[in-house]
Amino acid sequence: MSKIFFVLFPGAFGNQEEKYIDFWFQHVIQKISQWAEVSEREIHIVKICYQGKTLEHCVRGILKQVENIPDGTAIPICYSMGGPIMECVAMKRPKLFVHPIGIATTGLGMTLGGIFKTLFTIWNIFLVGLFTQTLIMTPRAIDRLFFGGRGSEEEKKEIVKHIHPQSIWMIFELIVLLLFRTFNGKKEHPSLSFSLFFSATVLVPAKCPIASHTRFGTNVSIVQIPNTYHGVILQKHFISPFLEKVLKTIL
Repeated sequence: MSKIFFVLFPGAFGNQEEKYIDFWFQHVIQKISQWAEVSEREIHIVKICYQGKTLEHCVRGILKQVENIPDGTAIPICYSMGGPIMECVAMKRPKLFVHPIGIATTGLGMTLGGIFKTLFTIWNIFLVGLFTQTLIMTPRAIDRLFFGGRGSEEEKKEIVKHIHPQSIWMIFELIVLLLFRTFNGKKEHPSLSFSLFFSATVLVPAKCPIASHTRFGTNVSIVQIPNTYHGVILQKHFISPFLEKVLKTIL
């Protein structure tokens, strides 16, 4: 690949504008930029913004954003909800992506237990969202999901500044899709995340209810980090060495 496009797929609550993606992927962008300075290849970073309130509208908008990227030149980096959304895009354009990199993400192989554990972790915002049609993260929910209830006031304030209300319908559509695959996967051939790809690498925070309850196949290299939560993407001392190792392996 003479040209490489790193396509960033953000999670929920931080995906509508580039300023949100710049915050959530700050250490990812920094590492790729450092790599670009010494690489002989032409490297581009594409920040995917989600548009619309439904999964269909979102995928359609992403396909527009990547329509000029040649097949086989895009490496997706997916955080949280970005994993299954990337897989939905890959179903529409199967030759575009190579070697996905996941950070605290689930693809389309999240277990039933993982779905319910995630919902339980932030049950209060889902309950309110049933009436408002949007999900709004509270400081308490932020602390529980991203830091396991151990986040500092400064960490929580930074996240509050860089999130937005999220359409509940897109989340529900993804949950239904995950449940459909869970119940339709045969016992000997269960639905596996990132199964569309020859190879992939995923960073799994051991205490993250999303990534730690996801089924991955033998095509996926898993890097598990103990005592970490969903907010691991904001921890440079984990993200930088992880990406350094992955980039050396695949490029």
